[in-house]
Amino acid sequence: MCEAVLAYEFKVRVTIAASGQGRWGEELQFPIDCAESGFTPVLVVLDPTPNPKLTELIKAFDEVGGRTFVGDAAWRHLEAQAGPVMSVFLERYVRQPLVALLSSVPDPLPPMTVRMLDDGDVEFKVGNDMLRVQRAGEPVEAEEDGLPEDVSD
Repeated sequence: MCEAVLAYEFKVRVTIAASGQGRWGEELQFPIDCAESGFTPVLVVLDPTPNPKLTELIKAFDEVGGRTFVGDAAWRHLEAQAGPVMSVFLERYVRQPLVALLSSVPDPLPPMTVRMLDDGDVEFKVGNDMLRVQRAGEPVEAEEDGLPEDVSD
């Protein structure tokens, strides 16, 4: 009997960021593409923070016979696949630092804005912190219809 070939997608957390960047359609297409190519799609999400996009993504994997592991189930799956030596590595150098990082993030996250300035520079602002990035070369004019088709998702 031939064992299924797995195609993994790893995520720390699922948020609306992918849809905000116009990539949500690509996110939902991944499990379909895998299944059509003869692979079993596997979604591993390390942080179980609830989100409607996470629910939608899990459904997309389930609909094509994929597998999903979220939160503690994700860590257990990784440990089982890794074996005893790599499990120690995962716990010490991946899980513990990630948990520490996520616990230090304020809830809710501070507001973020990105602005294109008149001189072509870009200004990023998160909460009260600001970063200005100077653009090299001539600014590129955006096409009139430069938004992705799924930008409203």
